[in-house]
Amino acid sequence: MRRYPQHRIPVSPQRRPTPLRRPGLHNRTILNFHAGLYYVNNISYDQHLIRLVDINLAAGNCGLPYRSLGLEEVVGDGRYYRQYFSPHATFVRCSKEINSMGSSMVPCLSGNTSRVYLNYTNYMLYDSDITSDCDIIAMVLSDHKVDQLPSSYEEIQRTLQLGFDLRWAVECMDCRADGGYCQFPTQESSRFHCSKEDDYATQLRNAILFLAYVFVIGLILFCRYILAPLVIFAFLLHKCFSSRNRIPR
Repeated sequence: MRRYPQHRIPVSPQRRPTPLRRPGLHNRTILNFHAGLYYVNNISYDQHLIRLVDINLAAGNCGLPYRSLGLEEVVGDGRYYRQYFSPHATFVRCSKEINSMGSSMVPCLSGNTSRVYLNYTNYMLYDSDITSDCDIIAMVLSDHKVDQLPSSYEEIQRTLQLGFDLRWAVECMDCRADGGYCQFPTQESSRFHCSKEDDYATQLRNAILFLAYVFVIGLILFCRYILAPLVIFAFLLHKCFSSRNRIPR
């Protein structure tokens, strides 16, 4: 597999990606993301969006991506994020021919002993989602704006050339470095709330306060609905017997 020099997109004083032009590689900006290399096709500072395309797939060449990238890696990253249900193109190697995926066979990776297919779905595939004759060898994030998913290898290949969007939240790194985690109100929002896990002492204190609160509420309910009626009933019963004892014979 061909290797390329790696460049990182620096961060401006406002802590957002700043596009750079580098010599070579068609004079295009390269982003090193999770050990993969991606052309930066577009950056929107207003929407906090960056569009990336794998350098091995940008020209529509037959082959695997520079590095496999699934949604789980993006979700665990503090800088960028995507919707949980995102389109994926998954390369699967099968020990025998799969007729239902015949149109999506990758010609340059298939041979007499195995077949490689490119499966396009609206979600991330796992090994349990495919037949036992196949194994996942790579996957690529994608974006698809029309109702019908691409099915043939050529259609999927053209879709992958368009790349995929990531929303960035570089400020979230400060939150994570300070022991917190980022909570986004919606999957499309670029604003987040930095929440922090309480330490053990705080958690213990909160647990004790909660149990005390539950105990007090339980005691009030017990006195109101169980003890009070019993006291009233005992008082009335005592009064009744006292009245009978005072009746002259």
